[in-house]
Amino acid sequence: MSIDVKQRGSAWRACVRVYGYPTKLATFDTHREAHDWAVITHGEFLAKLGPGRTRSRNQPNHSQPGRAIQSLFHQF
Repeated sequence: MSIDVKQRGSAWRACVRVYGYPTKLATFDTHREAHDWAVITHGEFLAKLGPGRTRSRNQPNHSQPGRAIQSLFHQF
């Protein structure tokens, strides 16, 4: 999960990324507006996921431990 706020010309672009969900982008006049939107949107994603359901793409999914091993054998 990540929050990114960057200036693009005279506007500010906020980007919220959550693994497994589409990226959300919005453009604002001020940095504060962009950052506030990003924090609120990020919180909404976390609320949807629920407690203990946050994982990045680099963390293994322990609910299916054999799946990672099967994918390795499939590659070779």
